[in-house]
Amino acid sequence: MIKNRKGECEIKFERYPTRPKCNNYIVPREIFTLGLCPNELAIYSYLLSLENKDYQCWPSYNTIAKHINVSKNTVKKYINSLYEKQLIWIEPTQIYRGDLKVNGNNKYTIRPIYEVIKYNIDKQHKKNMLETRKQEIAKLLEKNNIASQKKLLQ
Repeated sequence: MIKNRKGECEIKFERYPTRPKCNNYIVPREIFTLGLCPNELAIYSYLLSLENKDYQCWPSYNTIAKHINVSKNTVKKYINSLYEKQLIWIEPTQIYRGDLKVNGNNKYTIRPIYEVIKYNIDKQHKKNMLETRKQEIAKLLEKNNIASQKKLLQ
C-alpha cells in the first residue's frame, strides 16, 4: 500500500508481480508442474536470467545455443515449444544498416507464471470436457443402435 499526500492509503496494482531483485534469478517453482523437457527448462531458465525490468530480453539463437551447449536448430525448436506452451511471447525485431532494413534478434517476453498455469489448466479442462462429451455421444449412439436393432428384429 502507498500513502498519498493526505495520508490516506491507496492500493497500487501492477499487471505483473515483481520478482525479487538480486544478482541471481529465480525459476518459479510452478514451472516444474508443466512437464518441460530438459532443453525447454534450460532455455527458459537462460531467458529468465537475461530479462530486464520489463520481463524482456533479446538474445540470438546462436547466443542461447552457445550458453546452453546445444545446436541452433535445437534452440529454434524449443523456443517454439515454449511459445506454444505460452511461457514466452516472441516478437521479431528489425534493425537498420544504413538504408537497409534487416531482421534483428527476436524479442522474448517472459509471461507471468500464474497466467501460464491458468492457460494450461483451462487447456486441460477443455480437453477433459471434449473427452467426456465424446464418451456421452458414444453411449447414446450405442444405445440408439441397440434400440434400432431391436426394432428390426420385431
